[in-house]
Amino acid sequence: KRLNWRKAFGWQLTDNYSGNWYPLSQDTTIDFYVTPDSLSQGKNRFSILMPESFSNAPNSIMRPFLRIWPVPAGEKIHVGCLIWPKDEINISLFNQLGQLVKSLKLPVPPEKSIEIKVDELPRGIYQLVIKNSKQTFQAVGSWLKN
Repeated sequence: KRLNWRKAFGWQLTDNYSGNWYPLSQDTTIDFYVTPDSLSQGKNRFSILMPESFSNAPNSIMRPFLRIWPVPAGEKIHVGCLIWPKDEINISLFNQLGQLVKSLKLPVPPEKSIEIKVDELPRGIYQLVIKNSKQTFQAVGSWLKN
């Protein structure tokens, strides 16, 4: 199926059936299969997402969409982002009370996802905040620890 979108940063197509997600740009072509399975043919199979808009102004912040899995989490979580900043990232994990429970500093991720060990955290709902050192990138997501 051919999707024609104006050039925009961060448009993403999510296939909720397969769990795959794809960056969209002008003239993006994506092949997918439809099976007899009712979920494969469901109305909500695909989602198109766009992070909050940003400009090229010096004080603007890029806010891309994060994907966190598995939910609920056990020993580790995976955090996916189609576009990472080009410098070091700071990751902060907060509990339900807003208390910082873990922080990490990582180099630019070489892949679209990173793995974070969370086995030391008790059960609960957590918020993950990722920023870069230049304060031009911020991504936020919530997840459940089992």
